[in-house]
Amino acid sequence: MTQKSTKNLGLLFIMFFAFLFLGMAQQTTNRWSLVSDGHIQWDVKPEDTHMDNVEMSGLQISSIVHYGVEKGVLKQRVHLIFPMLRTIPNDTHASLAHEIDFDDLIKVKINGDPVIEYPFQFEHKGLLSYRSSATSGIEIIHQLFPSKDQPVFIDRIKILNTTDKSISIDIPKIEYEYETDKKNGVSGAYKIKVTSSKKGFYQLSPNEIFEYSLIYSARLSNAIEPYISVDFEFKKREELVSKTYSDLVFESPDKILNSFFTFAKLRAVESIFKTKGGLMHAPGGGRYYAAIWANDQAEYANPFFPFLGNLEGNESAINSFRHFARFINDEYKPIPSSIIAEGIDFWNGAGDRGDMAMIAYGAGRFAMAYGDKKTAKELWPLIEWCLEFCRKKINKDGVVASDSDELEGRFPAGDANLNTSSLYYDALISASLLGDELYKDKRLLDQYKFQATAIKNAIEKYFGAEMSGYKTYQYFKENLLLRAWIATPLTVDIYNRSEGTIDALFSNELWTEDGLASQANTDQLLKSILPFVELTDLQGYDGNDLEYITNLFMHPDLKKDSYSKTNFDDSNWGKVKLPGRLEKLFEGKEPSDGIYWFRKKVNISNTDNDYELTFEDSIDDAARIYFNGQPIGTSIWNTGANTFVIPKSLLIKGQNTISINLLDGGGPGGFYGKIFLDNFSNERISLNNYWNYKFLGFLGNYRYFIKGTKKGKSLLNTKEKLNSIFSQKKVTTFWDRATLYAFRGAFAAGETKRTIKYIKEYSERRLLGEHVPYAVEAFPEGNQRHLSAESALYCRIITEGLFGIRPTGLNSCSFSPKMPEGWNEMALRNIRSFGKTYDIEVKRIEDSLLIKVFSDDKIFMDTLITNGEIVNLKLIN
Repeated sequence: MTQKSTKNLGLLFIMFFAFLFLGMAQQTTNRWSLVSDGHIQWDVKPEDTHMDNVEMSGLQISSIVHYGVEKGVLKQRVHLIFPMLRTIPNDTHASLAHEIDFDDLIKVKINGDPVIEYPFQFEHKGLLSYRSSATSGIEIIHQLFPSKDQPVFIDRIKILNTTDKSISIDIPKIEYEYETDKKNGVSGAYKIKVTSSKKGFYQLSPNEIFEYSLIYSARLSNAIEPYISVDFEFKKREELVSKTYSDLVFESPDKILNSFFTFAKLRAVESIFKTKGGLMHAPGGGRYYAAIWANDQAEYANPFFPFLGNLEGNESAINSFRHFARFINDEYKPIPSSIIAEGIDFWNGAGDRGDMAMIAYGAGRFAMAYGDKKTAKELWPLIEWCLEFCRKKINKDGVVASDSDELEGRFPAGDANLNTSSLYYDALISASLLGDELYKDKRLLDQYKFQATAIKNAIEKYFGAEMSGYKTYQYFKENLLLRAWIATPLTVDIYNRSEGTIDALFSNELWTEDGLASQANTDQLLKSILPFVELTDLQGYDGNDLEYITNLFMHPDLKKDSYSKTNFDDSNWGKVKLPGRLEKLFEGKEPSDGIYWFRKKVNISNTDNDYELTFEDSIDDAARIYFNGQPIGTSIWNTGANTFVIPKSLLIKGQNTISINLLDGGGPGGFYGKIFLDNFSNERISLNNYWNYKFLGFLGNYRYFIKGTKKGKSLLNTKEKLNSIFSQKKVTTFWDRATLYAFRGAFAAGETKRTIKYIKEYSERRLLGEHVPYAVEAFPEGNQRHLSAESALYCRIITEGLFGIRPTGLNSCSFSPKMPEGWNEMALRNIRSFGKTYDIEVKRIEDSLLIKVFSDDKIFMDTLITNGEIVNLKLIN
């Protein structure tokens, strides 16, 4: 379903589908404790059963380590990603990946008995470490980390004999090896290997320590296995952590904020990969590598890197803009949203998401903060072209139109959304400032200033609205619900509606224990349309169940049970080649809207590992997916790429059945991207071929509403009893990036009292809770992956929100610190932006703030200001 042609219908559709997700896990007390800045610790209790995962990356590898305890016993498995070992098809997700369970490796023996480890302490400090007890008096320490620059992951192990007797240790010859099929690799076959640095029998005297390592690696099958020095790799990782921790140091009275900022710096900068297309910062998360995006890189991460001063970070930012600039064209066709596969291909499956506004925004801010005129000149043509693209997309109401936004249709964005126009406004301001430094034509710069004023006024007129009683913004014109992204204007110095917007952000409608809900909670959604809706009695139905919506609202006699089963006879069904849009697949021979079932048999030989069923792009409108008759997931409202885990317990050696129940309410619908099965041993099965299908019927006469206007008839004859759904369990969808924008914007607007309360709660949950120690992507999608750019966004809360730093030139910025109540001082040290290294100290002096900005040999500012006052800072020697 397209958002443009059926946006009114989509509003009710979203209401139906809002009930489908699973509830979030509840958290009570902190599992972890803060030891020191950038160092947290979990002391395992005897009754603990808990698993978590953390991502750690290097230039040629990323690792997602799943770790924890089950009934006291160590559980560990490592999911390894090798971004430069490319698989076929060579697309966004084509990094070689493999998962290895620690329990599958041959065990060390102590005094002849296989070791069983009982962890009593886990630690994060730039690497993951844990301590276990084994045989009485024996302690084992693990330190897990990726190589900084090799396709290698290391588990460094120390065995401590704390007894008063010698013990014997038997280190087995571990040579786990897996070779991929050469037809699945861009460069042929790949070899994944685990070896032990030592093997044989050893005697360990009392109080003696024995050390060895497990070395995980991957390479071309015919390549020579390189020698790996574990000590050297460990020192390189320690050096990266130490350097990152010591640059751009945030000091405040709140140790949790300080420490979470420290962790965030590391995650932001470690996810950079040395590709054949140059250094590429990438999101990570097990799926997104050797690729760049206009939002994650250009908009989120790149403006931060100059402040940290990391060499690879700055180069990756410049390189990303070079890649985007390759697509500048005279016809003003949009630059792709993502450059993938080490730079040789691209993805633009969501159309123009406002990507040109994202790129111009990030490039302008980066160029000034980086402080190098040569680089600024290199980036200027890209900035100028993107601004002109946006100007050409301005609609009759004066705001920038786009096909979608950075959520790529997961939630509606209308024909024009608040984010795109806000970013365009900021990009115009940056361009007018940067252009002055580069001596650009004054007439052009005056145009940018005029356009900035015009778009700022248009944002107020077009998006400004009262929503749920708050004087804030509609995210798009037809939007009836509060949305998390209403904070964006605050981050670009648009404060006309700051009070109402901040009230809305921290209201019960949007705020949750995990930060901002992507849109207002379901109760508010239902109540907002209650006066206009007639629906059937919902009593007794599970509001999270797609079948209840299908049966009740869509098609009362749907044969859902039999159609998903493995033994169902679909031999008389039609055949159609997926993927594709329904109207193109059937070319008028079948309806393009309604209820469809698709079924396919697939042969599987390897049942030792879980599989993933991946749809590379949207499923439109909604679908429930089954594997061998069991539901494995739901896709709602054109959500972009979808991946569903198929546990190995569902697999049958031989013939398996995939069934899809697809619902499309109107407009284009279907499957927009490639479909395939993957397992963690890198076996990929393409499903881009013929499926059996059956059309069941239309969805019925929709009744849809906008601002109280009634159209059509009710779906069924029975009358509405909507309130019965209110008490049902509903899921909150959240994306951390929106919360991070909100914190930055609220601080920038001067609202420190509530913001510091909520950011402390959020930071403590992410740093010391159940899933640590970084900001996450989203839930339920991705199950809270530790994507890298979100950590950069957290750091920008401090630099741009709390300290109010906004680049205004190659060696200048405006500066507006906001000291929270109860704080008497705060500082940023070893800042690397504008080509300088300098500190900022802020101290409360009665009702004023004493500001000192200095380097080793020069004081740039030493002045008294009021809290929130804007001052201009020149960093010139």
